[in-house]
Amino acid sequence: MDKATHELEEAIKKVEEDLDRKYLRRLHGEMYSCAARCCGRTGDSIQQVRDCVDGCRKPVDAAWDDVENEITVFQLNLSTCLMDCGQTIRKVHSANSPNGPTAENMANYDKEMMDCAGKCLQRMLKAVPDMQRRMSKTLEKVTISKK
Repeated sequence: MDKATHELEEAIKKVEEDLDRKYLRRLHGEMYSCAARCCGRTGDSIQQVRDCVDGCRKPVDAAWDDVENEITVFQLNLSTCLMDCGQTIRKVHSANSPNGPTAENMANYDKEMMDCAGKCLQRMLKAVPDMQRRMSKTLEKVTISKK
């Protein structure tokens, strides 16, 4: 399972790096350029400049909300899978051991739990490309006005 955990962590790091290189750096650069133009509008009031800067930031903030939502759903799916493993295995073992767990049962329980958790990790690893596609689609749509 350590290998599967490491593979999943590496896949997610790769997604973060790819999204940063393909979209986020550009979006942040555009956002800061837009904000700098707002600050250069010397004839505007303080509030107008603040509103202008907020307008530059809103598309990036909205995109981040969508990306964070994708990550949250991904984490919830992984957690749910792991909880299902525990519940299923507990039910089986409690039905087979009405007088409580024995040392042998606990060893089997641990092995079954590790096997099931490994399957969850592998399933989630397969879901990473779809998650990345959805995030990329979201970030591709972000535009920052040239205030």
